[in-house]
Amino acid sequence: MAENKNSKTSAGGSDLIILGVIVVVLLCGMGLIAVTLFRGMSDDSGSDESEAEPAPPAKTVKTKPPPRTKAQRPAPVRKPPAKVVSKPVARKPEPAPAKAVKPVAPPPKTAEAKPAPPVSAPVRKVVPKPTEPPPARDTVRDKVAKAMPVAPRPTKPATEPATPKPAEPAEPEWYEFASVGKVPPRRVGHRVQVWRAPDSFSRRGRYEVSIRHGAAGRHGAFHFTVWTDKNRDGIPDTRIGESDLIQSNTRDRWSQWQFDWPGGALFVGNCWSDPLTVVHYLMGPQETRGAKHTTLYYSRARSGIPVGRTSPRAAPIRIRRVPAASEG
Repeated sequence: MAENKNSKTSAGGSDLIILGVIVVVLLCGMGLIAVTLFRGMSDDSGSDESEAEPAPPAKTVKTKPPPRTKAQRPAPVRKPPAKVVSKPVARKPEPAPAKAVKPVAPPPKTAEAKPAPPVSAPVRKVVPKPTEPPPARDTVRDKVAKAMPVAPRPTKPATEPATPKPAEPAEPEWYEFASVGKVPPRRVGHRVQVWRAPDSFSRRGRYEVSIRHGAAGRHGAFHFTVWTDKNRDGIPDTRIGESDLIQSNTRDRWSQWQFDWPGGALFVGNCWSDPLTVVHYLMGPQETRGAKHTTLYYSRARSGIPVGRTSPRAAPIRIRRVPAASEG
């Protein structure tokens, strides 16, 4: 029963669709007929009006074209550069050079016969001889001058070259036994100490010795002393001279003393009596590095002979030869 109902409803639906389509086709046909009738009536009315009055001309409406895009714009047409045609400049014809006209030689003259000049004797020119002036007469003054002998004129003496003054002798340089450096002064156990000077100071003359004080006042005072080697065994044995006690007001000051030397091996140094005396004294290879004389001759007694010997030892001693002009 249900299937019969469904088949009936489907058959009724299809019939309705067919009727609808027929109705739509009929309506479209009627619409077309109405449109054709209306166009025929409008054509008839228009023809009547055109016979009565002429219709005004239709106005043309200028419509602007739509803007073109860059792709639609035509590429600009470049004109080729115009060719410059140079016109030849007409030059004026140059005048032809004038031909040189050769001078026409005059016709040769016929030689006319000239009368020969008369022959005459040569004329001699007489040149007058120069007349010498008469000798001048000697006056009384001339006679007296001739009779008297003429004394020779005094001549200026030749200037003798100035004798150069003798150059003053240059100040001799100090010969330094050793440099103290940064080593402080110290007390030592001996009382006499000397070092041998170089052989250049063994000649006879006047010398000056300089020693540096280890302290100010009496604790830095000392005597200069010089010795020689009489028996030539290399050890000082004879004292030649000794200075007074010299002291300084400041530490590290240099004092000088001059003495006359008879010649021979020279030993120079200083001596003192106070056991509290402080002197500049270098000991060992480290402190005596760079010293020229490191062999010390010493004596522990103030009045003794410095026969003791040790090395390396050094002290700040200087010596130089005094020029002859300043001696005395």
